[in-house]
Amino acid sequence: MDPILDQDFVKRLHKEVDKSLDVEWCPTQKRWVIYYNNTFGERIIITVIRNEDDSYRPLDTRTIELLQKWDMSKTVNDPKYIFSEQYRKMKEYRQIQKRKHREQMRDKSRDMGQLKWKHAMANYNNGIISPRQFGRQVVYSLPLNINPKKIII
Repeated sequence: MDPILDQDFVKRLHKEVDKSLDVEWCPTQKRWVIYYNNTFGERIIITVIRNEDDSYRPLDTRTIELLQKWDMSKTVNDPKYIFSEQYRKMKEYRQIQKRKHREQMRDKSRDMGQLKWKHAMANYNNGIISPRQFGRQVVYSLPLNINPKKIII
């Protein structure tokens, strides 16, 4: 048999927490469930009312106190503050991520440079000498009146 919803609890919930909250009995879990009705008409589960050991708990003041603790809209009165704080945190997070990315790329570049020089030195020790082993090739354009055999690069 399903428990009966106490209308006094619902009135207190709407008055002390938020009017957009609803309470329903969930027969599959055999627990009370609190929903939030958003502006789009969707119902979002906020919490299932139960004790810490997952046993049944009736609707009482502990539930209202818990929901009041979770309600962030009452802690800050100015909604612009919330957005500015979120924007500041987002910018800070992006700067941290950019810095980490730069450090990773610098380390990767340094490691790749050291690896190329190791390969170049190994090739030199084995008697293989080629300007291509150092990566970038330089193409020089020479004037027509200069003998290319006399130029040493």
